Amino acid sequence: MLIGVTGGVGCGKTTVARRLSELLTARYINSDDLCRELMGKGREGYRQFVQRFGDRFLDEDGNIDRPMLRGHVFSVESGRRQLEAILHPLVRDRIGSISRMSSKGSVVIAEVPLLFESGWESDFDRVVCVVASLETAISRIVQRDLVSREDAERIVAAQMDLAEKARRSDWTIDNDGDPAQFERQLAKVAHMITELSVRL
Repeated sequence: MLIGVTGGVGCGKTTVARRLSELLTARYINSDDLCRELMGKGREGYRQFVQRFGDRFLDEDGNIDRPMLRGHVFSVESGRRQLEAILHPLVRDRIGSISRMSSKGSVVIAEVPLLFESGWESDFDRVVCVVASLETAISRIVQRDLVSREDAERIVAAQMDLAEKARRSDWTIDNDGDPAQFERQLAKVAHMITELSVRL
């Protein structure tokens, strides 16, 4: 069974996905890690990237200069769309392949930040949305990415409305800072996933 974990930037998707995989003894997939792997020198994503962008985002060793590229895709909409056109099909195929190869009755947890934006919801048996208040999310982004508050607000504004993501998901986990409540929510969702995996 394939479970997607999505939500807003700075809401703690990775924490939720990792904790669910621990509680369920499930395989954990991070789509951002898959992107980094696919963009490694010589990999399929890298080859397509160089064909489309040339060498302007490569360092002197021929590797992709990630900070330079990140600055470009956050400020130039067409650049972001071009990058997504390369990576999304490759990542989607990899997640599907991992899920298909998993044993019957097992659970795979895939963290996919742009799950709804990419139109992948039908790929998953169930979707978990991680939410947090705007102030909490911005604070986390500033601390994690070492960016200004203005940059953090711009990153949040560029994403799909969080309430809409929650509405389209099967379960929602509020990760706004209460550890006990957070763990209770995780346990409840893990229990429902376990019950569902037995039936499927």
